[in-house]
Amino acid sequence: MPTGYTNQLEEMRYDVRRWLKEGIVRGMCLCAGLRDSGDMTEDQILKSLSGKNADGGDSSYHSTQIAMANRRISRLSGSEKELRAEFDRKKDKAYREYDKSLKAWEGKKASHQRSLVEVNKLISKSKKAGIKGDTVTAGVLEFAKEQLERVLQSDYGTPPWREGIMDMDFRGWIREERNSATHDIEYHTKERAKSSAMKSDNSAMYREFVEFVNSAE
Repeated sequence: MPTGYTNQLEEMRYDVRRWLKEGIVRGMCLCAGLRDSGDMTEDQILKSLSGKNADGGDSSYHSTQIAMANRRISRLSGSEKELRAEFDRKKDKAYREYDKSLKAWEGKKASHQRSLVEVNKLISKSKKAGIKGDTVTAGVLEFAKEQLERVLQSDYGTPPWREGIMDMDFRGWIREERNSATHDIEYHTKERAKSSAMKSDNSAMYREFVEFVNSAE
């Protein structure tokens, strides 16, 4: 069945070389990330492969995360009054959301426990009725019991996760925010270096491909 990759060939008026450089190449692993990016020129493909914006700036995911982390650190140097207000808002929100999730968790846990009690009653009744363990009835009931016990242990063994801010004071929150942002900067700086090396290789391979297509007689 046709893949649709030749659709662009028709749109490009059967300009095979342009199609090779701007269309079908995006179906390969080198440019697969650009497959659904719409029409792109050679220059746009090259900039995307190298992680550059239209104006030449770095558009990589890691650079964006580093910039966000730097803004978080800068914000921590602002007005203490504003920071305390932000801390109070976030802490109140965390408590509200936790109370909501805890109630939902308790409700579902109770429902599963009632279901298990009902299944255990049916198992007891089946035994009194002389139903043997190798029958479908006994097998289904035991399987149901097993699944309920498993989910009660895995999903309802411990209460929902509490956000860290719920157990922090203002100064502790400031430290945590700063440490988190610093970690993000260090991590994404390392990952950006790895990504840049890979993008450099991809850009070089695309340039080599384009040069061949342009020069081949």
